[in-house]
Parts: sequence; C-alpha cells; structure tokens
Amino acid sequence: MIRTYRLLILACIVALTVYATSIPTQANEQTVGLFLNEEGSFDGYTLFAPIRDETAFLIDNDGRLVNSWDTGIGFSAYLLDDGSLIRSSS
Repeated sequence: MIRTYRLLILACIVALTVYATSIPTQANEQTVGLFLNEEGSFDGYTLFAPIRDETAFLIDNDGRLVNSWDTGIGFSAYLLDDGSLIRSSS
C-alpha cells in the first residue's frame, strides 16, 4: 500500500514536470521542478511528511530533494538545529 502511494506521488511529480516543460514561458522562467518561488517566499527549505507515508522529505526552493528520513507513519515533523528529525505518531 505504501509502495503504491509512493509510486502515485512519483507519477504525479513526473506528469507535472512534463506538463510544466511544455508550457511556453519567457526565457528567464524556470520550467522544471516543484516550486513556488515568488516575492514573499522564504529563502531556505521546505519540510513535508505526508501523513500516510513513512518518509519525511526536505526540498529546496527549486524542488530538489535535499534529504529524506524513514520515520514510520506519523503526523507532524520537526527538523532540529542539529539535523535530527522528530515526528509524532499515533
């Protein structure tokens, strides 16, 4: 089940990337990656941990994977200053 969920997420990412690269854009716009890097966006990283997934992900503003942690299924995830990850579980 979890493997199927991960494959579905990967398929969506690939489909969005293919779609984004097919849209005509100005020469200075990025066309690849998962990101929203507009005025007002914070510099840095985004940590997300899907509720039904056993992995937490850290990505940069260009959507590139920086790190991932196998955490077990849980809820909130918190990144500590030393790089450790805390994730609550039920």
